[in-house]
Parts: sequence; structure tokens; C-alpha cells
Amino acid sequence: MRHLAIGIWRPIRLLLPRPIIQLIALVLGLNFAIYTLLLGTYAMLFMDRYGQTQSISALHYITIAVAATISAQVGGRLMDRLYKYLSHRRNGGEGKPEYRAPYMMPGVILLSFNVILYGWATEYTLPWPVVDAGAAVFALGSIMVTQMLTAYQLDEFVGHGASAGAATRILSYVLGFAFPVFAPRLYEKFGYGWGNTMLGLIWAALCIALPVVLWLWGERIRAWGRSAQEGRVEGA
Repeated sequence: MRHLAIGIWRPIRLLLPRPIIQLIALVLGLNFAIYTLLLGTYAMLFMDRYGQTQSISALHYITIAVAATISAQVGGRLMDRLYKYLSHRRNGGEGKPEYRAPYMMPGVILLSFNVILYGWATEYTLPWPVVDAGAAVFALGSIMVTQMLTAYQLDEFVGHGASAGAATRILSYVLGFAFPVFAPRLYEKFGYGWGNTMLGLIWAALCIALPVVLWLWGERIRAWGRSAQEGRVEGA
């Protein structure tokens, strides 16, 4: 029971005093929430706006699956190669979590731009391949952001990667549950165009500068709260 209690309590002890985990949790939470909102309403929009049957509309998820596969198989390798290059170029072969940050920038931009593109393509009922393209590139950007932040936290919390992951995912699952619940009201009131524009602008306002912040000040942010809590995590 003691080991179980430690396993349950450790993520909370990591989350509360460490601003870097709180920051990652906020960004991952918003990212996951927008992603689940899109997934939860994707088939519905093709039935409502394009008059497709339920079985046909479900086939559009294939485009998101393809984008996710490309990001997982290609994007991860690119991130690791960039990390190794920057480690040798800037720090004599010794890596830092901040060397993951440049990989995040394209993902942040792709997510923000394409969630808006996807919304307005749906609003004006453009040909469905345009909607699929916007959703696919959005998914690509979303997964790139998740890959980078997950690798960043694993680099920082080498001995407690699972606990750090649990800490950062608390907010993700809360927002991931909440966003699809209010999605119908959002689109009913603002439409797909302005509804997705709001989501894209909120994401851009909160996250567009994050790769730069982590690149310039990530090491300092990671140090905040570290000395006060590292020992307590071990002896939770």
C-alpha cells in the first residue's frame, strides 16, 4: 500500500511546486482539448453540412489517421536528429531539453492556422478535400506539439518520467472531457468559422511564443522549485 500511495501522490508533488510542469500541463491540456473537440465533431459536420451518411462521414477520419502516422513515424525521427545536431553544435554533444524546442515551432503554427482553415472551409461548405486537408495538417501540428513537450519533460525528469507524465496529463483529460461537451453549443452560436477562429486565436495567444520562451529561458524555468521538491519526491 505504501508503494501505491507513493505512486499516486508523486505526480501531485511534482506538479505543485514546478512551474515547468504547470506550463507543459497547460499547453498539453489545451492542445488535447482542441484535438478531442475536432475528433468529436468531425463526422457530424460532414453529415450536417455535406449531407453524407454516417458510414461515409466516418471515412474522413482516415485523413487524420494518416497525418498522425506520418507525424509519429517521421516527425519523431526528425526531432531526434535535430536534437543530436544541436547538442553537438552548441554544447559539445551534451543534450539539453531546450534543444527540443525548435521542433515545436512548426507544430504550434500549423495547429493554429489549420484549425481556422478547417473551420472556415466548413463554414462556406468548400469541397470536402479542403476540409480534410485542414484537419489533417491540424492533426499533424497537434501531434508535433505533443511529441516535443513529452520528450522535453522526459529529458528533465529522467528518474520520474511516468510521474511527470501523469502530472502533466491531469489537466489534459479534464479539458479533453469538457471541450467536446460544449462543442455543439459553440458551433451553434458562432458557426464553424468563428468558433474555430476563437480556438485558433486562443491557442496562438497562449502558445505561439512557447518554443522561443523555452529556448531562451527554459533552463531557468526548469530550475524553479527543483531544489525545494526533488528530495520530497523521493521520500513521498
